[in-house]
Amino acid sequence: MKIFPAIYTDRLSLTKLSTVVYVFLVCLLLSVSTNAQKKYAPEALKADLDTLYKQLLDTHPDVAAYQPLDSFELAYKKLKASLTDSLSQRAFYTRLAPFYMSLKDAHGTLSMPLPPFNDMLKAGAFLLPIEVKLLNNELFILDDKDSLIAKGSKLLSINDITSDSIVQTMLKSMPADGDIPTLRTAFFETRFYPYFPVFFEVDSLNKVEVWDAEKETVDTIIYPGQRMKPPKELTRKGRKKRNQSALQFELEEELSLATLKITTFSATLPHFQYRRFLKKAFKTINEKNIQNLVIDIRGNAGGSPDRGIELMEYFSRGEFKLYHQNIVRASPFCKQYLHDLITLPRLTMFFFSKFSNKEVYAAYKIPEGQYDTVYYEVHRKVAKKNHFKGKVFLLVDGLSASASGLLTNAIAEAGLATIVGEETGCTTNGCFGQAAWFTLPNTKLRARISLFRFMSSGRFEYDNRGYMPMHDVPDVLEDLIEGRDTQLEYVRELLK
Repeated sequence: MKIFPAIYTDRLSLTKLSTVVYVFLVCLLLSVSTNAQKKYAPEALKADLDTLYKQLLDTHPDVAAYQPLDSFELAYKKLKASLTDSLSQRAFYTRLAPFYMSLKDAHGTLSMPLPPFNDMLKAGAFLLPIEVKLLNNELFILDDKDSLIAKGSKLLSINDITSDSIVQTMLKSMPADGDIPTLRTAFFETRFYPYFPVFFEVDSLNKVEVWDAEKETVDTIIYPGQRMKPPKELTRKGRKKRNQSALQFELEEELSLATLKITTFSATLPHFQYRRFLKKAFKTINEKNIQNLVIDIRGNAGGSPDRGIELMEYFSRGEFKLYHQNIVRASPFCKQYLHDLITLPRLTMFFFSKFSNKEVYAAYKIPEGQYDTVYYEVHRKVAKKNHFKGKVFLLVDGLSASASGLLTNAIAEAGLATIVGEETGCTTNGCFGQAAWFTLPNTKLRARISLFRFMSSGRFEYDNRGYMPMHDVPDVLEDLIEGRDTQLEYVRELLK
């Protein structure tokens, strides 16, 4: 097996997950220290809720996409009526998040503001460094920082809070498109470490109860909480390591198999580096006469749709569309966001109107309060050099969302690949996107709101589930513990 890493290169992105988790770690440490936490009067909390509700009604492309508008209004009124006591920022977040997540728009998220690091460290809150996997509504330990818990143990409780209560409480505050369970579960798993202290207290010492299946015993572990250390700026070596893990290429010549692993389409790194990776990989595939290609976009939460188009050009059979149309809604917030985002607005908008980003031009030009639908032409371009004509396999999971979910839909629509894995995190008819942040006036919680709707087909409907792979291959606990790739091994078996 030969492996060579690549240097990695948003308009449409759920989130840069590692960045979100890191920022949230910093944010919550001050927030979870209840003694040092300021409380806000009910009037201030209600004012923030009103601001959020009005902003959603004025700006979001369709708050009634996945629930009747009167149901959303009722949930708002119930939450507002329940705000009778003063609450800390942290407590208000736990009340507001489930309401916001009821939109079922994965790009719509809430975050706490980033406090000064010195204040954060003085607050001295604790984290519980445990990695979990949710399988069949049961929590399992995949790893822990101090190696005190046997891998694969079933989590029963933390500080006498049952795993059922933990799952139910945290899941309803995790984002998802429509009713896609795999995306909500994936967010729960990837955010468990930083988010657990937001909903439940973590002390310097914590009681963790697990079921050790190998010993058939219930074990009680006194687990030490972990304090957050001051963050270090990412070095050049650290950036290189991040880049190498973001895009990887592997060859298995005995199976005539190449694997492209792409964990993000974000513009975190320059576009030319992403293109260089594709060019180098497909050149090698052509030179080695490789007949089977695996494109692995598991864990790829999105980024620029153009990255997906460039990838498809290397193996498409002709015409394709990454998405068919884009629904835009002009609002004061949307227009101001686009104006602040763009350098030389008039010149840029002229370029957008003629060549690309036509949805941005539409939102910028149409009157406030109006909708417009931008239609996209069929993409006919294919790679002139090193175009792949062999068999393609696409690996997906719940985090294959946003731009990578749209890519999955387009590949499925064109019949370009055998798709293996779990239900994707983007609905079969697209997702919301181009999200922008705004800050609530009193508690300073930050909310992210979608501005556009990307449609994967010509239907003006909202599907509520993701793409179901032709080969449904869920994760297996034993494989996760042993470091085996369940889905990739499945493809290898298909090729034998």
